[in-house]
Amino acid sequence: MRTRVPKRLLSRSVSGEAERFIAVAERGHPAAFLVEQQRKEAEANRKKAKYYTVRRGDALGSIATMWNATTDQLREWNRLANNNIRAGQVLLVRPAIE
Repeated sequence: MRTRVPKRLLSRSVSGEAERFIAVAERGHPAAFLVEQQRKEAEANRKKAKYYTVRRGDALGSIATMWNATTDQLREWNRLANNNIRAGQVLLVRPAIE
């Protein structure tokens, strides 16, 4: 059975996440553990490297824009000599954070 955090404790803004967790934890709500676990999983996912498989019609510039990077960064991370890419090629679009 899943335990849910009451809607009155939730807010749409991400900035209030810590305050919501504290409010839930102080009340001894069983969802406090789930909220903390989700936060830890999200943090771990942010630290992992991300890869993108190039599709037909993709350009290095559009991939860079999609992943909030520059073409120079993508070229450096993937050791590309120029902006030429092929469909099916796997690109590192966000390196792992140590």
